[in-house]
Amino acid sequence: MAWTFRDVERRLHREGWILRRQTGSHRVWKSPDGLRTVVVAGRPSGTVSRGMLAEIRRTSGIKEFR
Repeated sequence: MAWTFRDVERRLHREGWILRRQTGSHRVWKSPDGLRTVVVAGRPSGTVSRGMLAEIRRTSGIKEFR
């Protein structure tokens, strides 16, 4: 299954991440503890590349996106 940016943002929101700001297509999410930041860059309907998904997973600490 190909992940869209909307899917990734739904997952971040479900995990308690908070959307802090947006500039153009770049949305900045803060972790619930306020220590980590994830930038999701792309149109909501666009497909997330494997590399970007790996970076979001690594930064957010979310084990798997399913």
